[in-house]
Parts: sequence; C-alpha cells; structure tokens
Amino acid sequence: MIVVDKAVSNLVAFETALDQRDIKYVELENAKQPSLRIRYDMDKMFDLDVYFWFDEDGESVHYGTGRVAHVPEFALGGIFHVINDANVKYRWLTFYLDADDDIVCSSDQILSKEI
Repeated sequence: MIVVDKAVSNLVAFETALDQRDIKYVELENAKQPSLRIRYDMDKMFDLDVYFWFDEDGESVHYGTGRVAHVPEFALGGIFHVINDANVKYRWLTFYLDADDDIVCSSDQILSKEI
C-alpha cells in the first residue's frame, strides 16, 4: 500500500539519521503506525522517553514524551499555571496533565525534503 510505504520510508530515513549520530532507539512493533522510541537517561531522576509516530500520508510526524514530571495530589491545584507558562514559553510544544497526573508534552512536525 503506497500510503504505508511513505510512513515506513520516513521512519527508515529517521532511523538512518539516528544511526549516523549513534543515537539509540527502539522500533515499536505493535503500534498502529510506524513508530519508535528514544530513551534519554536523566541521571538519577528518571528516564525520559520520546516517542515518534509517522503519519501514513508521509507528510508529518507526531512526537511526544512519557512522563516529564509526576504531580502529587496535594499539588494538583497549583500546577496548571506552571503548565500554562510552559505552553507560552515553548509554543511549539503542548504540555498537559495526563490521567496519571503526569506532565507530558507532544507536538507535530511537517516533513519536507529540506528538513
């Protein structure tokens, strides 16, 4: 199918670029679309996972993180201004609180041959 071929082609090109830079990644085998994960070791805090999902149309990639920070229940009321400030400061990312009270972020990137 030609649509999936575009997504797979973009995934392979991205993997090639990561390999050239010695950046480790794992393909997500059971995902609905071509995907991979990069794990960054954040020293003693936690590992930060960044996921990339390549759209079937071959024109964009969606990426997002696992947990950036966990918000304890007692702090939930005051965290929204922090998230809003992050959304203003880093306008190309969307920060939000997920169902597990973790702050995560995501974004989309249009793909072109120049990028």
